Amino acid sequence: MEAVFIPMESIAISNVTIIMVGMSIFATPSWGQRRGGDGSAAGSPPTKKQVSELLPGGEDVSTVAKLRVVPTKLSLVNAADIREVTGALWNIMTADGKGIVATRMLGQGRVYYEAAKTAKNDPAAQEAPGQPYARVFAGLMQGVAEHSNLDESTMVPQADPLGKVLRCKCKPAKPKEGRPRLAKVTVAMGAEHDSLQRIWAKSLAMNGGVLKRGSAPRGPLKRAAQECGTTFQGQPSRYARRAAGVRGLLAYNREAGVTEQEYDEWLYTVHYHDLLANPALRGITLSTVLAEKPILSSGLEVGVDPATSFWRLVELHFDSLQDYRQYVEWFKSHVIPQPRTPAGRSSFRFYVLSSAEEMVRLGPAS
Repeated sequence: MEAVFIPMESIAISNVTIIMVGMSIFATPSWGQRRGGDGSAAGSPPTKKQVSELLPGGEDVSTVAKLRVVPTKLSLVNAADIREVTGALWNIMTADGKGIVATRMLGQGRVYYEAAKTAKNDPAAQEAPGQPYARVFAGLMQGVAEHSNLDESTMVPQADPLGKVLRCKCKPAKPKEGRPRLAKVTVAMGAEHDSLQRIWAKSLAMNGGVLKRGSAPRGPLKRAAQECGTTFQGQPSRYARRAAGVRGLLAYNREAGVTEQEYDEWLYTVHYHDLLANPALRGITLSTVLAEKPILSSGLEVGVDPATSFWRLVELHFDSLQDYRQYVEWFKSHVIPQPRTPAGRSSFRFYVLSSAEEMVRLGPAS
């Protein structure tokens, strides 16, 4: 199949079938078509006719839906190939986001872009000197020299390393509560400066930096586009899969003699304040079972064993399993007084840990 870009207009080409998808035209040459007048190849039995829904232009809905998915899937394959190549060529490490190395790199980057912005807006101003990667790399070497008490002049060989910098970036990671802020340092340069790369990598490693090997994980756009297909109605469909950390699933009933009003007054005015005082707990989701009987997408009902029924299900949100363990340890050293606990109020049915994932519907790929 070959995709060509031409203006959208009516086209008649002998022995070629044209399917228009937005601004993309997918052409199937004559050798890929059946030649019989009834849709069958020469000499073969007539092909059974299939009834399909057609668009106003005469195109088959299911065929167009599938073809609209192809570019997205192909872009994901290409993105995976690029991640593998860059993982092999680039040196990527984490660093202290507030440390001297990250500070110097980010500072040099800001200086360059401020100079470039000024030069763009003021024709009389001087152009920003050098390349942005070279400036950020200079900040890296300056920070390593200061951090490791080295003489910066002894670190740089006779050959100009700044002329061999292919890539040098420092990107602060998104801060998370209770964790040190990190920065992602990416460097790629000529092989002749391998000794220089070892110096900065060793300096970062000695101060908590971690070398990242292999392909980088998918970014948010790649993750959002990774699940594409068609519905049972033949319509294009796309949804995002998002990791939602670890969740504790706790189902319970009320103890006999405790009214719903009494329980909720304690729950919202006492208990949730106590739980959310723990810095490892990211949030809470509370679900109350309704009386209405649910129906499956197949139209069937699921029988519920009264012995396993419960009143409410609460989800405790954690970023990771390690955060859950910190949650438990925190309460060992910060004990909640007995009168404020669920004792005498909650009758627990089960408590399990789960790795959570969310599926969010997106618009169809264009």
